[in-house]
Amino acid sequence: KKLFEIRAHEGGVLCIVSFPNGKCFLTGGCDGYAKIWKFQSAKPSLFGCLNHGFAVTGAVVYPDARQLLSLGLDGVAKVWRVENEEFLCQGGAGLSALGISRFGGNIFTASLEGSIERFSDDGKQLSVWDGHVGPINVIIVFPDESRVLTAGEDGLTIVWSMSGTRHIKLGPFDSPVLCADVSACCQWILTGFKDGTARLFNASSGSMHCSWQLGQKATRAISPNATLEEAEKGQLETHRVQACCFIPAESCFLLAGAFGM
Repeated sequence: KKLFEIRAHEGGVLCIVSFPNGKCFLTGGCDGYAKIWKFQSAKPSLFGCLNHGFAVTGAVVYPDARQLLSLGLDGVAKVWRVENEEFLCQGGAGLSALGISRFGGNIFTASLEGSIERFSDDGKQLSVWDGHVGPINVIIVFPDESRVLTAGEDGLTIVWSMSGTRHIKLGPFDSPVLCADVSACCQWILTGFKDGTARLFNASSGSMHCSWQLGQKATRAISPNATLEEAEKGQLETHRVQACCFIPAESCFLLAGAFGM
């Protein structure tokens, strides 16, 4: 059942992240902004707007919800104070995804080459994991901090132990995994794909529970002589699942597509 629909960004929504308390969520878009939304009686209202400067491809909210990290298409991560939208600092280069443990102590980064690095809070590198081919689009630490999920352009979703051992492998599927999330109870994994498919998996067994096909594929063939603008418009008619997340306080999940909705 669809509960609401909002136009969050000019252009596509590239990421959705729920706040730890479930009362807010963040969206990142092609317009270079990370926006914080607060749940109201009818539908969410805009609570904050952070100008990252590049398309925002990922974000993580600190456990105390006072600060957050936004990741841009330029591979640079920026730290913000939520209360007053203050920019604090930036760092990194060539990053494709970020993750942070619920109670702190572990920060994860992924590269365009497919490697995963685990750091302590003070920036000390603890380990490096390899399991993907090409860019990783998602890193998520399970709410109970027992496992880590990664997903990428190779169509794979991998669940790791905190020591870096592969626990479950979902796929590979024919389409890249653009987004994913883990439910608060750690029982479910939600994934979104470039071909417009969303899939729900059991996090323990890896079995697929159900799937959805979102949007409509292009209704007309694209001529070989079409201009670049016409070709891009035709591609956008196929709705990709750009971002997804569970909302614990609302017992639902959000899916976002290529048109900023």
